[in-house]
Amino acid sequence: MSAGIAGVYDIETHYQYEFGRGVAELSTMKRAMGGRHKFQSQSPALILNAACGRKATMPVPDQAQGGMVEVNPGSR
Repeated sequence: MSAGIAGVYDIETHYQYEFGRGVAELSTMKRAMGGRHKFQSQSPALILNAACGRKATMPVPDQAQGGMVEVNPGSR
């Protein structure tokens, strides 16, 4: 098993973060991934968890509280 040090591991979650900041359409992420419909199939966290038979749970920014909150990307 290996661990990533930095990067976007759940592309949809990061896109939602960019959208909340008003920069999603400026970002190249959607174009680089080939569109939003491909986010799930190209998200390392979701791919790895699917391979392990688990649901992904990861911390994401909580803009309302200014901290982090756990989310389950598969529940979207």
